[in-house]
Amino acid sequence: MFRKHIVLLNNLIIILFILIGFTVVELNDAFYFNSLAKKQVTNDVSLTMLHIS
Repeated sequence: MFRKHIVLLNNLIIILFILIGFTVVELNDAFYFNSLAKKQVTNDVSLTMLHIS
């Protein structure tokens, strides 16, 4: 009985680590693309300002 609980607990820990890793990777990608979009917007605005004047 105790052995089944250890296996279940180990499987839950592994699943939890996988979910945490996936979440960290997705958040890192989201922050990276957010900063990339902000850089693109500033480049577009500066390019537009050059063409206007």
